[in-house]
Amino acid sequence: MLGTENLVFRVDTAAERTILYQSAAFLLDLDMLPLKSQRIYTATGFKSFPVFRAPALSAFGRAFALGEIVALPDPRDGSAVGIIGTDFLAGHILHIRASTGEIGALPADADFAPSRMTRLRGFAVARGAIALTVRIGDLDVPAIIDTGASESVLNSALIRQLSRLTPDHIPEVEDTERLSLEAGAGTLRGRRGRLKAIIMGPQTYRDVPVVVADLPIFTLLGARQAPAMIMGMDLLGRQDFAVDFQRYELWVETPTLAPDQNER
Repeated sequence: MLGTENLVFRVDTAAERTILYQSAAFLLDLDMLPLKSQRIYTATGFKSFPVFRAPALSAFGRAFALGEIVALPDPRDGSAVGIIGTDFLAGHILHIRASTGEIGALPADADFAPSRMTRLRGFAVARGAIALTVRIGDLDVPAIIDTGASESVLNSALIRQLSRLTPDHIPEVEDTERLSLEAGAGTLRGRRGRLKAIIMGPQTYRDVPVVVADLPIFTLLGARQAPAMIMGMDLLGRQDFAVDFQRYELWVETPTLAPDQNER
């Protein structure tokens, strides 16, 4: 809820701040602050956007005083009016039940230890995001947890490292094509491919579709020349999961099959 309006926001665990899309800002008749813009980091790099006065945002049983909010261009998918970022999620546990579509957030001191989930240690990266280590072939790879990304993305440095260390796991890559990023802030060139397998804790994902692209966010996170990936909802959404922004942990549903049999 923004002020007194019930609205749909997308929850993005890799977005450093909560934003609104421009059509919603005008529809809600929010006041644009004259001669004021703000540079924020999107999936396609730093860009400047207009700033509006905004009421409090209420979600997951708590209120967040905004005061001002940046408005980004509308994405092609118009199902949400904005993004809830890590500024709102800090100090909380985000719980997403992929099986039912339910999303909730608990205080970090809540008693959260579901019996059917496995806890994975992660680590903090720039601008409030969280990453954890996944396994691709014989290579340990830092993966940024990004619920705002519909597809998982590998950088070129990871492809080069795989070619040297585990050539059997190099993605089969299709011809270059133009990719439209859902952030609505621009487009980047990339390639589509498939990985044989990605191991994340108790989960093994096989024949995984991926995008290969050198997104500016990799540079921001210090991975311009180092192997890294973004783990999007194409992988995260295959099971119930939770992200702990206090302890930098990811909880994932424990598979009922043995890891080498899990063909999800």
